[in-house]
Amino acid sequence: MDQNDQTKREEYVEALKKAGFRLTNQRQTIIDVLIEGEAEHGNIQLIWEKAHEKDPSIGIATVYRTIGLLSDMGLLYRFSLDEGFERFELPSSSIHFHLYCRCCGKVLHLKNEEEKEKIIKKWLEEAGFQPIPQSLEIAGMCGECASKVKECKKTQDLPCTLLGKGWRRRYCGRRRGCFRHDDL
Repeated sequence: MDQNDQTKREEYVEALKKAGFRLTNQRQTIIDVLIEGEAEHGNIQLIWEKAHEKDPSIGIATVYRTIGLLSDMGLLYRFSLDEGFERFELPSSSIHFHLYCRCCGKVLHLKNEEEKEKIIKKWLEEAGFQPIPQSLEIAGMCGECASKVKECKKTQDLPCTLLGKGWRRRYCGRRRGCFRHDDL
């Protein structure tokens, strides 16, 4: 663990203690997994698997409780990419952006987030609203999938997400890409 990771770890320990929570060995292991980036953009299952490798006594319920606690304290971003489960990430700023492709599931981050964050904070300030640390998810289509859509000649060849959720659902496999024909 490098100096930067050690500093983050100390910040999490201090925040938990300040809020009146104990820092158990299991919580420390879960925090270490998150800080070391072993489960970046990970869901509960992935975080549990990585933590369980380090400490086999950690149960998935402990991971749920710890992740919920860290998320509620603003120490962890919780975001959804329309997959049926939530993903988690350590905050790098008070507002973090995730762009995700509705066709292939690719997740991207925006460049120069600080500038975009200032704009959003200004909008919120005008409305008399104070933001809390959070992640903003923006759905769209990556360049690769967009080029495939341009090549499609028939509606049946378009990605399912453009035709509405559930349309010919048995053909949609977001993990494999949602194009009906592999020859595109």
